[in-house]
Amino acid sequence: MTEEVKEKMFVVSSSPHLVEPSSSKRVMYEVCIGMIPAIGVALYHFRERALIVLLSCIVSAIATEYIFNAVRKKAKTHFDGSALVTAIILGLSLPATLVWWKCVLGTFVAIGIAKMLFGGLGSNIFNPAMVGRAFLMAAFGSAMTTWVFTADQDKAERALWSQEQISQTVQLCAADGSEESAVEEVAVVSGATLPLTGATLLKEDDSLRKAYKKSKRAHDTAIAEARAVLHDAEESGIVGEELAVAQEVYRVAEHAAEDAYDATKKELKKERDSKSYKDTISTLMGSERGSAGETSAIAWLIGGLFLLVRRTITWRIPLGVLLSSGVIALIAWWVNPIANMNPIAHWGAGGLMMCAFFIATDPVTCPLSRKGRFIFGLGVGALIMIIRLFGALPEGVMYAVLIMNMLTPLLDRCTRPMPLGGHVKNA
Repeated sequence: MTEEVKEKMFVVSSSPHLVEPSSSKRVMYEVCIGMIPAIGVALYHFRERALIVLLSCIVSAIATEYIFNAVRKKAKTHFDGSALVTAIILGLSLPATLVWWKCVLGTFVAIGIAKMLFGGLGSNIFNPAMVGRAFLMAAFGSAMTTWVFTADQDKAERALWSQEQISQTVQLCAADGSEESAVEEVAVVSGATLPLTGATLLKEDDSLRKAYKKSKRAHDTAIAEARAVLHDAEESGIVGEELAVAQEVYRVAEHAAEDAYDATKKELKKERDSKSYKDTISTLMGSERGSAGETSAIAWLIGGLFLLVRRTITWRIPLGVLLSSGVIALIAWWVNPIANMNPIAHWGAGGLMMCAFFIATDPVTCPLSRKGRFIFGLGVGALIMIIRLFGALPEGVMYAVLIMNMLTPLLDRCTRPMPLGGHVKNA
């Protein structure tokens, strides 16, 4: 066969014939770029504390992956971007005051156990960052639920403590025999040695909800007890003046319970109304207490839109998370606006926006099909709100993601797309 004939022949090869220029490394580094706004906000609000947490997670993540690959004699993947993504997500979901060695320990669990022991990138069944955070939550619960003021809030709060207030506090506590503890408290608040801590917006919302439920239970209990006393009196056969007295006692008790309940509702409504607008704005702009990266919904939204424009992620999971959580929050707020925040505040509070665009969209642990991803997002958003409204914890992002990760194989099986020509039936 001549050379001219050989040049005219077709080259036959196996599929795929069209290759997508994107790669897993490129996807991971685009996710890192998308998190830059949130990183910037975290560093601005928590300064060196957030930097120490992030660097501890990043260095330990890369080192852990390198060691595991070296021991198993596998290809070096520590710079493919996946460890970096896990480290940043974990670091931004931790309190800014968490000590460095706890960050390292949580990162080791995330990379070493949740990822590398399963076979590395593409083989893990759970989101590594959420596994690391779950471990830290179980091991160091107190440290993981200590939320510091942002740098600006900390400075403003300390400025409120004038010298006159300090001396008054010491004198009042000294009168009770606790002068030493008062001096320590004043030193913490007025000095700059220790950070000031406080409740997150979700914790404050949970406290208001519990106060409302407690008031409702007290009201119902008082009415039930008064009704039981009246019933016993009627059953005993008393008549005339004695029965009238029993009925009057019931009416007085009922009115007292109603008055106490109404007064509590007015007080809680006043507190809710005074906080509603401020809380919504603070969660969007990033001035709320919380984890290093959970304070600004706008920063995560900007990063999420970047990923959507770049087609690094699809819109189905973020839409599912925001849709289901928004609908449940709207219903709860409509049913009882005193006990529940408005949906916008719920979207901005905690790690919901971070979850919608950066955690739940993890391509390894979410379903493959389009329908499955949308259902996955709906499930994550619904579980977040169920935990927030009815659970013992004020936030539910971590557990919602891990639970839906367990359901991913089932969703893949139930939402398998129909191939061209239909499924082949067994002979």
